[in-house]
Amino acid sequence: MTELILKAQKRENFGGLSAKNLIASGYLPVVVYGPKHENLNLQVSYSEFMKIFNTTGESQVLNLEFEDKKIPVIIHDIAKDHITGSIIHADLYRFDAKNKLTVEIPINFSGESKAVKELGAILVKAMDRIEIECLASQIISSIEVDISKLENYNDMILVSDLEVPSGVEILTDGDQPIVIAKPAKAETVEEEKSETPETTEKTKEPEETKEESQK
Repeated sequence: MTELILKAQKRENFGGLSAKNLIASGYLPVVVYGPKHENLNLQVSYSEFMKIFNTTGESQVLNLEFEDKKIPVIIHDIAKDHITGSIIHADLYRFDAKNKLTVEIPINFSGESKAVKELGAILVKAMDRIEIECLASQIISSIEVDISKLENYNDMILVSDLEVPSGVEILTDGDQPIVIAKPAKAETVEEEKSETPETTEKTKEPEETKEESQK
């Protein structure tokens, strides 16, 4: 795996306005935290951070260069502007290489489902991330799910069907479905109609009462 390096500088000014000014000048405010270490309020190049984040996403190990030291961290959490959706802050977790980490990794779907292609099923993705536990050196960037295994209606892939490298443990409940091949709505309605017995006789008119027939 290619070493990811991000240079950082000490951040002097704080507050909402200062953060906006910082971002406007090309920097992103970050906080580095972890067990047995004091929090560090730093700033990093916005463009360099986004280059790494867009490639690896969260929960990936990178080395933060600060004051002639390399600090191993993972991108643990980000904050976004509620209007523009752009990243305005990041939390970087400083970990001990000897201890296992609990992180979430994204699911990537690949392949082509026979149920979708030939039967017109709809692919329902129940989740897009799973939680794993492993050493920092064993973190995987994502996990692949091959949907070609979905051949019939209601076929599904469960968390327990996933395969991960040795040393990586999946914490997400194994009974949870990741993706399901569901019948299309129109198809479901048609099936329900075919299962309902059709009336073969016309509805009879109400019979006249005895009194009316004698009039």
